[in-house]
Amino acid sequence: MKNMTLARRVSSAIVALSLVVTVAACSPTEDANQSSQSGSSSSHEAPDPAAPEVDRSGKGEFPKVTGKFGEKPTIAAGSGDPMEKISVKTLTQGKGPEVGVSDYLLVNYKLALWDGTEIESSFDTGKPASFSLDAVIPGWKYGLATQHVGDRVELVVPPKWGYGDQASGPIPAGSTLVFVIDILKSASDITINESDSTKATKTDEKLPEGVEVTGKPGEEPTVAFADGAKVPTEGSMVTLYKGAGREITANDAVAYRAVVGPFGNADSFESSWSKPPMTVGAADLQLVGKTVGTRLAVIQPRRVPIQKEGPAPEPSALVWIVDIVGATDMSVDSSAE
Repeated sequence: MKNMTLARRVSSAIVALSLVVTVAACSPTEDANQSSQSGSSSSHEAPDPAAPEVDRSGKGEFPKVTGKFGEKPTIAAGSGDPMEKISVKTLTQGKGPEVGVSDYLLVNYKLALWDGTEIESSFDTGKPASFSLDAVIPGWKYGLATQHVGDRVELVVPPKWGYGDQASGPIPAGSTLVFVIDILKSASDITINESDSTKATKTDEKLPEGVEVTGKPGEEPTVAFADGAKVPTEGSMVTLYKGAGREITANDAVAYRAVVGPFGNADSFESSWSKPPMTVGAADLQLVGKTVGTRLAVIQPRRVPIQKEGPAPEPSALVWIVDIVGATDMSVDSSAE
């Protein structure tokens, strides 16, 4: 995934958290049922009225593709004018679960331009790509949603739903993108055991002076700041409660809930707790070695730009309270076929 051009990858856990939590807090979805003691993390949200139209008929002049699921594909040059809609052709029908619009996926893929120019391929590296559908171009997000694990699909993405009039690495501006994608795994249905959180153990780790987090494990936390609390100058990750669940590995996708806001202004915090849990790669948020059910406080100072004139800006920081509620192994196995 490190070389995957299509993914708008964030470079740190901090940026990833701010983007995903803000999207979840503001997006219109049906509230998840939080009353059960165990359940699943589901990304099958209410329809997005702003979503682009996707043609899944498989009709039209798709570039010719050879190769079976699991094999390195070849993609021929397209003929005539490329499609104007996101267009999907299912080459191999999988038997796995349906992919939700915000799922975390493990895939193999090959990318070419409409003229047949090869751009990149995970089949060449032998390393499948993993990512959230909330962190890729719209053509992928909406083109792969409602497909199934085990599918091999040909996906044609018009410039509007790819990179538009902006060049991206070897991809020229205004390019129609042609992908062949094997959907290996989805983390749409991570089992959540509420007792991993409710049985979490309080730690002795200390928050920065002037910061208070209240709320029992398994319940939405509240953040408060003392008057005059000093903004930290260094970032930190504090384990407030150690979860009772299993240890998280580098191959895991992790389901989590979070609240986020500016240091010193509790009234401006946003929360994802009324939405289905979000999912991300464990390594992306530096969660490897933590346990399911853990509650973390992450504090990151913002960079203060240097000004030649006028008073220096006041220091500021962002605060996240992250509850890890589930995890699933995303290693490749035979379940995708």
